[in-house]
Amino acid sequence: MAQKIFSDGRLSFEFVDVSNLDLAQDVLNHNGYYHTSIVQTQPTGLASRCLQAPPPPVSGSRVFKKFLLIRQETQPVAVIDMFVGFPNYKTASIAMFMVHDGYQRKGIARQMLTHALPGFLKECHPAVETIAISVTDNNIPALRCLLECQYERTNAFSKLDANGKPIVAVTFKRRVADALAPQV
Repeated sequence: MAQKIFSDGRLSFEFVDVSNLDLAQDVLNHNGYYHTSIVQTQPTGLASRCLQAPPPPVSGSRVFKKFLLIRQETQPVAVIDMFVGFPNYKTASIAMFMVHDGYQRKGIARQMLTHALPGFLKECHPAVETIAISVTDNNIPALRCLLECQYERTNAFSKLDANGKPIVAVTFKRRVADALAPQV
């Protein structure tokens, strides 16, 4: 079993490696809405591709690739693939965040976006000030969750191709300090 690298008391993070790659792939396999409604393809081999993908080169900044398995107690509930230091050293960009179907609508995404991820970044990458996450504009549950978690939509977007079908990814951001600040 891979080593736990962070816990906020409810969710724990561990690096995905060969010892838990099958667990990460299982989470990806059990995210039916995204694969059938958004990209319209099955995630066969996606965990392996995420594990092997190199970080993007950035001039003047070192980029750290983090492919993480998220557990609630001992159960794998989500995966996150992110680049810390991209597009600059003060930003962590989420390339993929998926919650297992069996754990959706139970507060996992909200806990992750508002507490666990900001806490992980503060502890493990203290220079990071901003979390950026891009989601497809037709992923209504993800858009709603980001807005409820006080992520702000930016003017940044990118056109993507999902098996010959054009889709648009919209970027949302939140400052780490704001996420960790006590709510009044």
